[in-house]
Amino acid sequence: MGIEFNTEDMLDTYLFENSQLLENLQEIVLEQKDEDYFDEDSINEIFRTMHTIKGSSAIMMYDDITSVAHKLEDVFYFLRESHPKNVPHVELVEHVLAVSDFITDELEKLQNGEVADGDASELITELDKFLAKIKGEKPKEAASADKSSQTQKPISQQFYIAPAAASSDDHYYRIYVEYNPKIELANVHAYKIVYSLKEISDELMYEPDDIISNEDSANKILADGFK
Repeated sequence: MGIEFNTEDMLDTYLFENSQLLENLQEIVLEQKDEDYFDEDSINEIFRTMHTIKGSSAIMMYDDITSVAHKLEDVFYFLRESHPKNVPHVELVEHVLAVSDFITDELEKLQNGEVADGDASELITELDKFLAKIKGEKPKEAASADKSSQTQKPISQQFYIAPAAASSDDHYYRIYVEYNPKIELANVHAYKIVYSLKEISDELMYEPDDIISNEDSANKILADGFK
């Protein structure tokens, strides 16, 4: 599959779509901040919002936005699937607004041509504690708050590049990557490889070829590797 990139258009789309999502999120929270809990529709909508922001931010390689969106997504996934009782609603609202404010600030930086350099580690630590509390678990050890442990990326188990047959002055290479089975969003990590190679290659072909459009491709990559 040959691919072409227009990073400026990608950024414009990313900023527009996620700004719209955050506006909708804030409306939901403000409408229900004085209630006893979020209703089922709101839980589903907040979960979908964080899931979408997580995915698009991972593709754009904004790691802190990805991480904090993923963590809030985890909270609302638990709320959606487990229906826990006695969830401290005011505290939950504060967490949602804190995440929304963080992402909004990062988007504003990008809109102004700056780097999205915010540190989400403290927010992630607080969300971890909140999730443990509503699950009835003990909070994770303080080590989980360490920025290095939050941002450390799983490395590939194997990274082998072998030159294929070449003709004329062209050079072709085959790349095969195997990921740690515990890695999340393997398809996004695969996309990052493709994105990184675009500057030095006239044409890129990869398998599976639907890593951006199909989240299930992550499972195929974990099973068969990324070629």
